[in-house]
Amino acid sequence: MPASLTARGEGSTAWLALLSQTFPQGPARAQAFGLWGAASGSGGALGVLGGGVIVETLGWRWTLLVNVPIGLALLALLIFGNRTPHPTARPHLDLAGSTAFLVATASLVLAVMSVSNSFTAAGWAFLGLVSVVTFVLIEKRAASPLIPFVALGRTGAWRPATAMMFIGGAMTATFYFMTLNLQLFHLLSPLATGLSFLPLSLGAFLAAATSHRLQRRLGTDRTTALGALIMTTGLAAIWAFSAAPFPAALIAASGIFGIGMGIALASIADGTTHLLPAALAGAASGVLTTAQQFGNSFGLAIVAAADGQIPTNHYAGGFVSTLILSAIALALLATHAWSTQKLRRESA
Repeated sequence: MPASLTARGEGSTAWLALLSQTFPQGPARAQAFGLWGAASGSGGALGVLGGGVIVETLGWRWTLLVNVPIGLALLALLIFGNRTPHPTARPHLDLAGSTAFLVATASLVLAVMSVSNSFTAAGWAFLGLVSVVTFVLIEKRAASPLIPFVALGRTGAWRPATAMMFIGGAMTATFYFMTLNLQLFHLLSPLATGLSFLPLSLGAFLAAATSHRLQRRLGTDRTTALGALIMTTGLAAIWAFSAAPFPAALIAASGIFGIGMGIALASIADGTTHLLPAALAGAASGVLTTAQQFGNSFGLAIVAAADGQIPTNHYAGGFVSTLILSAIALALLATHAWSTQKLRRESA
């Protein structure tokens, strides 16, 4: 299972890079990233809905097979429907950097999961930190680095890329703890729990698909900050209603969270690739997707550990932790919007 999940993660980072190479900068790319954000933001919630239906009708083991026909269908579309020219030169694969990053991610997640055993957790944490340092050193010397640290620092793109990591953590942890709250605190069935994610899913899809209009009116940087603000507001409402006797208020609050999440995901993707040179568009896309995937795994591990320190039957600790992750993302994006506006005024 770990090997199959690793392979899936390797493939998932390519989608955003493919969009960057297919669509030039401008309205077409903004709309493409909006649709990507719609799929990314609503896909998790729709997965909960589909999972509820499958668990209720076929059993939980069938949920592990649902992605197989979807993957085969997408593969057929890419093979027979892709009309983009193939590159004449093969890019260099940073195998050493990829290995160091994989070891670092796995070790840090295992460190958080082993927090009850201080000796084991310390060992995994040490290995993770050594791997992070090794990864940075490799990337600074690599001819084709996975993460272009110099370009990210020079353009300020590191702030939205880092914010994407915190958003990924908040997004996955929210799905997880909402499921636990609805099933174990409100005693909803798997199917009813899945249906409860419809407002979140629809909000994320519609907001992300139309985010390019907000970008034209407000600018990309302000739109990303606005999305994070709405997302954080929705998470605050989810936390406030997590102990309510009926789940209706929590479900409605999740719709607000979904709207903010959809806006943030789509506009961050467009804004970050726009900041970097066209030659680094693929690398920027890979950085964003990797940051989101890292936030998904490491963020959920941290939030789950934090919730264990605040034992409540409605998982208040988990919701507070996701709120903190979203607030950090909001601070990063607001700072980025302010700094870019300041630079534009000074250069005008």
